[in-house]
Amino acid sequence: MKKKTLVTLFAGTAILGASIAPAAAHATTTGTTPANVEMTSGSLPPDGTGDGDGDTQDPDPANPNTNFDLLYVPTEFKFAATEVSSDLSAISLDAKGTQTKRYAVGDVRGTQAGWSVTAGVAEMKNGTATLEGSITFTQTGAVAKYNETAKTYSRDVAAFAADPGSPEFAGTTIPVGGAAVSIATAAVGKGQGTWDSELSNVKLNITTPSSQITNGAYTGNVTWTLVAAP
Repeated sequence: MKKKTLVTLFAGTAILGASIAPAAAHATTTGTTPANVEMTSGSLPPDGTGDGDGDTQDPDPANPNTNFDLLYVPTEFKFAATEVSSDLSAISLDAKGTQTKRYAVGDVRGTQAGWSVTAGVAEMKNGTATLEGSITFTQTGAVAKYNETAKTYSRDVAAFAADPGSPEFAGTTIPVGGAAVSIATAAVGKGQGTWDSELSNVKLNITTPSSQITNGAYTGNVTWTLVAAP
């Protein structure tokens, strides 16, 4: 009796399998539809007034922005009048001016090629007398957000910290009387967008011996260069 029961059970299973098998003939079919988009190089906003505080300027007013440019640089580094006999290693900015400086880079080429910014002061002169040393500072990066109405840029530090493509604003020194050095870099795959760096704790370190310094106003120019490679 037990043997018959087992045979019946297996027969029932076989019949059930036979009734399910035809369902495979009704399987859902699939197809494909192409989806595509072409990405092109972007264009930077037209030259504006930088950060809007009057302390930035268009570095190249004769030529409008393209898709890869310095957006603005500091208008001036004016340091406090200092006695020759004083400590010349950390001369502060003049108290009447802004104590932070800003510059910005825009890269919407769409190449992911990276870039770098160099800066240097070839010389600071007073007639034939010259000074050597460096401008020192701390940098804080941010996403530069353009306001179409005001035609100015604002800083978004949180967005900069969260963006894996943010560049590095790691430089702390601009040579005076020497070759320019890199102060910001974007490795390959980074740096696409608009970026602002704020320079704080800006000081002038004069290394020329005080015994060789002549009284008077020394002037020079910081040359900023955006290079299309890290």
